[in-house]
Amino acid sequence: MQVTNGVTPDIDWKRLTQLNVDRTKTLMEELDIDVVLVAAIDNWRYLTGLPLYYCIQWFVSNFAVLTKEMAFPLLMPLEGPTAQMKTLAPWFDYVVPLPRAGASDAVSPAVPGPWIETIAGVLSGFGQASRVAALDPALPFYIKDGLESALPHMEFISAGELLRKARLIKNEEEIKAIRLACVIDEIAMDRALRAVEDGRTELEITGIIDYNFRKHGAESSSANPFVGAGVYPQLGYLTPSNKVIRHGELVRIDIGCAYAGYYSDFSRSVSVGEPDAETKHIYEIVKAGLEEASAAVRPGIMNYDLFTVCDEAMREASDGQYGMDWWFLGHGLGLGIHEDPMIGKEGSVEAFPLEAGMYFCLEPCITVPGRGMVGLEDDMIVTRDGVEILTRTEFCLTMTEPGAMS
Repeated sequence: MQVTNGVTPDIDWKRLTQLNVDRTKTLMEELDIDVVLVAAIDNWRYLTGLPLYYCIQWFVSNFAVLTKEMAFPLLMPLEGPTAQMKTLAPWFDYVVPLPRAGASDAVSPAVPGPWIETIAGVLSGFGQASRVAALDPALPFYIKDGLESALPHMEFISAGELLRKARLIKNEEEIKAIRLACVIDEIAMDRALRAVEDGRTELEITGIIDYNFRKHGAESSSANPFVGAGVYPQLGYLTPSNKVIRHGELVRIDIGCAYAGYYSDFSRSVSVGEPDAETKHIYEIVKAGLEEASAAVRPGIMNYDLFTVCDEAMREASDGQYGMDWWFLGHGLGLGIHEDPMIGKEGSVEAFPLEAGMYFCLEPCITVPGRGMVGLEDDMIVTRDGVEILTRTEFCLTMTEPGAMS
């Protein structure tokens, strides 16, 4: 893998999983939860460390159960890859395959079929009386209803709050994977920025990004790479199009990729041709906001205070003309691309005092009339005494080496 110059990242996969399991069990004790059942791909990955085939039709086709007494979860994968899972992670002692035979759909059954009986049988083995089972919030209703019917003496609640708190703080092994995701992302960003020029399309730049993600070891892209040239409709994260990039436009590239399931997500903006004075000025304003807010990150500061720091820095740099005109500044990252802590205006986001191990991005932006968007974004980890900026791609409004495609 080119990103590591041939050196395998020193990630202890068993320890990564063990630390996540131990954190979850501590929270289970605090919340008086006896059993946790996970099913969504990201929650499965958190408690097992094992990758799954990423496909929307298979999103809830594998289950894992954890009790406070277990060292590792009991796995209930879709029948077929059981042997491979044991080979990849031999520390899992208990694997109970979910049968395909008898299900209305062998991949994602539309009715309970035999799965309810299998899952209920596992849960009943822990004893039904006075047991509280927390279910993955992504669990389909027919599974939840079937379990409640099969296990009337077990109390079922949502595992949403438990899993949200568990995934909030990243352990040292998770951070190793996160750093690799950010390095791969930066390589793809560099290649993409150098390829931006008059006459190319958004999709051409997207292809360069996707190619470099795969070439350098990314497991997947966080979403369709966002490549926005010029002024485009503000409809959220648009799919890149065949729009031709023109001289004088700004191109914003906002991309992320996963390594071992953990995502990066950062952005840069570049001018096609020499930018005018207004564009240069706005670029410096956005840069000032991001740099000041990033420098303010430390344990104990509130998430909404970062919004205030960014807003004040942008207003100072623009003599009051520009600031944060929306509530949103950034978001947490991890096994998902939008996790806690959210970073935004006080009263608009859930309040979080920052803690060491929190991982998020900050992304202020301003639209330049007729040119496009200046959006700058960095990923960072809260450390014990401050912050580690993980994305180090330089801030450069113009590229001096256009046309590089490898």
